[in-house]
Amino acid sequence: MLEKRNLISFLLLSTLIVVACCSVLTPKTSANGFTLSLRSADELNSCFNTGTMSGGGVGGAAPISLPANLPVGAGEQIQVTSNPPSGCSFVRWAIVGNILVTGDIKAQTIRVTVNGDGTLTAIYAARCCRVGGVVAPVNPLITLAPYLALIGLVVAAGVAVTVKRRRKN
Repeated sequence: MLEKRNLISFLLLSTLIVVACCSVLTPKTSANGFTLSLRSADELNSCFNTGTMSGGGVGGAAPISLPANLPVGAGEQIQVTSNPPSGCSFVRWAIVGNILVTGDIKAQTIRVTVNGDGTLTAIYAARCCRVGGVVAPVNPLITLAPYLALIGLVVAAGVAVTVKRRRKN
């Protein structure tokens, strides 16, 4: 009976470790409530997240590498400037989500009011990218979560098999 309790305790502990690791690796929403995602693409969607942006209230005019997620508060106004990579020219902004645009979406600098989660994408002239479309996850550690879960399950199954074999002997 004692071995059964140890096995159950071990399985519960393994499950808690896997859940804790997954929750640590999962991107969190903004403490202020909303996330403004900054992206870029060319008109043909053949390459993504090239160039940089500046503004957004994060470090003033410091360049922001793409992709980026900015924490924003409700009704917060943000000015963002697209800095295309060399050889590319800015065409327009694509806006998805609860974002209100002030000004012309064809201007390289735009002011937005954020009223909810949304994505602001700078669109560049077609075929300006020299590199293929490489898209990296926002949080590269999130790719470890399924592997951690699998490792936990394998270890738990191994322990269960070992305990069962010991009982037979």
